Amino acid sequence: MLKGKLTWEKDFKLLQGHDEASLWIYNATKDDEGIYTCTCTWTHNHKVYNSSGSKRLIHKDLTVHRLEIISPIEKELFADEGFEIKLNCSVFCGTNVERYCHTSWHVNGNPFNQTVGYSQSKKTVVEKPSKNTISTTILTYRESVC
Repeated sequence: MLKGKLTWEKDFKLLQGHDEASLWIYNATKDDEGIYTCTCTWTHNHKVYNSSGSKRLIHKDLTVHRLEIISPIEKELFADEGFEIKLNCSVFCGTNVERYCHTSWHVNGNPFNQTVGYSQSKKTVVEKPSKNTISTTILTYRESVC
């Protein structure tokens, strides 16, 4: 039976105290990314042999989709004739979902498309360090006064 010595390295630096056949990394973070190499050294017929294998660890950010309407809270809003009104739609979309998070207004059941008297502005914010994503669209209605 051959007996060998196992060592582990991360990015070609020895990991002290790791000499088992498996290396487990619990609750990995971005700092754990790198190339992990296991080397087995053994002697046979008075000759030293090495064999090794490497794997790259890449930490992927957790993505959590969860929609929660932050505003509007009211079902109806009233405006005085001749005055501008701004309707704010803010939605919490989840964590690490910036490219999937969009809000928009519909006017009379139809998607907004630069209808006369209306304008729309959009903004998506990713909070740091949580990576929580909030999308906000403000619909401004200006009724012309006759």
